[in-house]
Amino acid sequence: MALLTGTVFGQDVMSLKFFESESDFISGNTMAATARHKTQHLEISYDEKGNPRLKSTIDANGNVTSQEMYSYGQDGSLQKKAFLDEHQRVIGLIRFGNDESWSNAFRKYRTPAQTSFATEGQESIFKVGMEGQIHSIKFQTIDKIAYGIIDFRYNHLGFLSEEIWRMLPSETVIRRFVYDYNLMTEKNQIWEYGRDASLVSHMVLEQAPSDQLYKTAFPRTGNTLDEVDLIIEDLLRTRAQPEITAFIPKMDWDRIRLTNGEDYMADVVKVLGEEIFFRLPEDLALYRIPLRRVQSVVSRHGDFLYP
Repeated sequence: MALLTGTVFGQDVMSLKFFESESDFISGNTMAATARHKTQHLEISYDEKGNPRLKSTIDANGNVTSQEMYSYGQDGSLQKKAFLDEHQRVIGLIRFGNDESWSNAFRKYRTPAQTSFATEGQESIFKVGMEGQIHSIKFQTIDKIAYGIIDFRYNHLGFLSEEIWRMLPSETVIRRFVYDYNLMTEKNQIWEYGRDASLVSHMVLEQAPSDQLYKTAFPRTGNTLDEVDLIIEDLLRTRAQPEITAFIPKMDWDRIRLTNGEDYMADVVKVLGEEIFFRLPEDLALYRIPLRRVQSVVSRHGDFLYP
């Protein structure tokens, strides 16, 4: 074991230990520091309390291929685990415990009349893209049973365009938000649809000046876990849109092109099984059309929704 004092992504590190494999790490069977050269191994950084802070997987050439970061609460319990790629970019994050904001909102909407839903030790698993956007959040119990997922979709400009809540394992859609940001007016429209795909609400939000978006500046301390948390919390709090000054035209509606060449402007709700569910302009009724009659579906932002 090698002793050192330093920091890992803004966190104090007091010691390093080396392990030949994951099973050795779990059992506490360390390897000598001199034995790690030209051998694939794990390098674990510990804080002053003996808690692992950073686990690095290192190949035989000495290159870091992946990393995991850990964060703990005041009581010493594990609160967060982040997964990093070889370039130290966060690609996934797990939050432990029943007080995580997204899981709370999902459970309240999913089971508003139930109080016996087990949440102790539950996990919220965030999938993060290389561009720093949250792609999905999966919720599972302490015994690894997944009960829900929220998917986030973005248009070609990086704006959040859709948010879909699904129950697991049934994949039933119980809630859906559609976002439409107008670059010219800087207004963001939000449509909310309920369990039966009926329209629940429609809001129009005006973009606040950039100096009024946040009461305090984002802390850039170098702590990767804290910074990915800021992305997650801001997405939950505001669904904020990035600032883009360029104007890129878009359609007002999604476009459904049939196999006979006809085009229809519509609001595509979902593609489920062998059918597409959609609404027509100025009409709240929900329609469906079989996929065999559809050549393509293009979103109002230019993204292909089908095929």
